Amino acid sequence: MLDSFLQKGFDEKSCEYLFIDNTEGSGFEAFKGLNQFLQQAKGKYIILCHQDIIIHDHDRKHLSERILEIEQNDPNWAILANAGA
Repeated sequence: MLDSFLQKGFDEKSCEYLFIDNTEGSGFEAFKGLNQFLQQAKGKYIILCHQDIIIHDHDRKHLSERILEIEQNDPNWAILANAGA
């Protein structure tokens, strides 16, 4: 996941990567983990995803264009989502 994000322009200089590691037990259930991310994140935008996500087709520039498009249509937007690929 991280490698695919880095290759598609989500570099570590301008992006913050926060992780929850449940490999050694379930220290976090979903809502507790999401709440922790929302409390810790410092960026303007937050991308929540599982570790098995791999970016294939689009890149950071494409996401920035979609954000600009939605901001022009509705400056009060709150959530953008993607379902499957």
